[in-house]
Amino acid sequence: MLGDRVNTLGELLVAACTRQRDRVAIIHGTRQLTYGELLDRAGRFAVSLRALGVRPNERVAAFMTDGLESVEVFAGCALAGVTLVPVNARFLAGEATHVVHDSQATALVYTASLGEIAVGIDGLDELRAVIVIGEGERIDSAHAYERLLGTVRGADAYRPGMYPASADDIAVIGYTSGTTGFPKGARCSNRAVTSCTRLVPYVQGMVTNGAGTFIGSFSFVSALWGILYPHLYTGATLRLADPADPAAWIAHMARDGCTYTWVPSPLVRFFRDEMARRPDLLTRLTTVVHTGSKVPREFLVSLVEVIGPRLVETWGLTESVGPLSATTRTDFAAPDLSTNTDVFASVGRAVPTAQLALLSGDGTVVSGCAGEGELLARGDTMFSGYLGLSRDDPESWVDGWFRTGDVGRIDDAGFVYIDDRSKDVIVSGGMNVYPAEVEMALATLPGVVECAVFAVSDDRWGETVAAAVVVTPDSGLAASAIVDHVRARLAGYKKPTRIFFLDALPRNASMKIQKRDLRAMFDDPHEVKSANRR
Repeated sequence: MLGDRVNTLGELLVAACTRQRDRVAIIHGTRQLTYGELLDRAGRFAVSLRALGVRPNERVAAFMTDGLESVEVFAGCALAGVTLVPVNARFLAGEATHVVHDSQATALVYTASLGEIAVGIDGLDELRAVIVIGEGERIDSAHAYERLLGTVRGADAYRPGMYPASADDIAVIGYTSGTTGFPKGARCSNRAVTSCTRLVPYVQGMVTNGAGTFIGSFSFVSALWGILYPHLYTGATLRLADPADPAAWIAHMARDGCTYTWVPSPLVRFFRDEMARRPDLLTRLTTVVHTGSKVPREFLVSLVEVIGPRLVETWGLTESVGPLSATTRTDFAAPDLSTNTDVFASVGRAVPTAQLALLSGDGTVVSGCAGEGELLARGDTMFSGYLGLSRDDPESWVDGWFRTGDVGRIDDAGFVYIDDRSKDVIVSGGMNVYPAEVEMALATLPGVVECAVFAVSDDRWGETVAAAVVVTPDSGLAASAIVDHVRARLAGYKKPTRIFFLDALPRNASMKIQKRDLRAMFDDPHEVKSANRR
């Protein structure tokens, strides 16, 4: 299965596992799985799903913690020609119920450690099959995962091509984070997912037969086509590191001769300091990917000073499946100082499979030139639309372009800059304030652990800038010091006029900060001043 004969995710994974049978594919804790073992066990799971009555293109909800078995389930759904519906492992029963029902899943796979939540999902008796991985709280009707796999043998074994699928079939339904309402299901076809899987190694400079260390979670669906599938495609060994143990992450990198790692925003400074302390790790390390929430420009500058041009900054969405833009090694190795481009503040330029444009304030689509506005996208890896919604929905589409919801600009050299989410922009006295810009200024203040900037009502200005801040216990930071710090770095109208000290910021199951909750808590112009006291 090579070249254009590989049209589906299942075919791509079969080909990858066949090429690398004896090589280790996944490591988690003290356990590991070779490519040959992955193909065997994923194939057994695929046969088991079909034997339980799950039909082609039906949806299988996967409510799982990360581990070897979760990778087997992801691959097995692709081999079976059914649609994978990842359910965030941080969800509570009501949230998981929404995804299971909205996706019209006919089967549920869950890990026993999530059993106390899984038993609370409504309508389990209406599913064709429920499968449990491991020991623990069980749904009465659940089939034991290992027992199912053990029943598949001999003539029943999986064979490549056993369950045909097409490039247009939906491989994955990825649910958005739901920061503005219930999560929506993004329908991602085999064509989009396989295109992304091939694109990512090229964009990120991954090496064949490399070694990756992932300190994240597959609860974030983009980690499947952004990290897991590309590692399998290139024959890499991917270690799943514990997100709660950054020190172990670095130790794993040293032990495995790591060539690739992903750095979450909260750990950028930690990673920089560890690489400065352990320069020997840079000998084999070729790619350091940062994506997701923005970090202050100076953090990235100092990171590149330590690791050199290994950094790859990308921007994409669940709906785009693949990255829409990315930086390159050349961007950081030899930045062009003769232009107004600031690569450290950008998310790179459009990747070869994507086109980007801008939606101006008057609703005009502007493409092929520099400008500002809401960023629009189209390309080879785009999703096939939201589950249950039309592709003509004007909130999501305009003239065939997808509305990303990100406000920013494109410079003359094609570099993209993300200012903020369009729904989060604060309009104070007629001036636009982008919360992300203020948050990055606050993040440079010693003692600030995390922060969120949002709008609250103001009798004079309509809206004014507010900041919820979590500080270290010994910081002694006062509201006035925080305001002064921002005032020294940004225009006066961008400084917070109200500061709220919190022990923790409200987050959803995808760990995204819930600014609407903050607005609901504090949006009273007559009852906020006391919150400024420390």
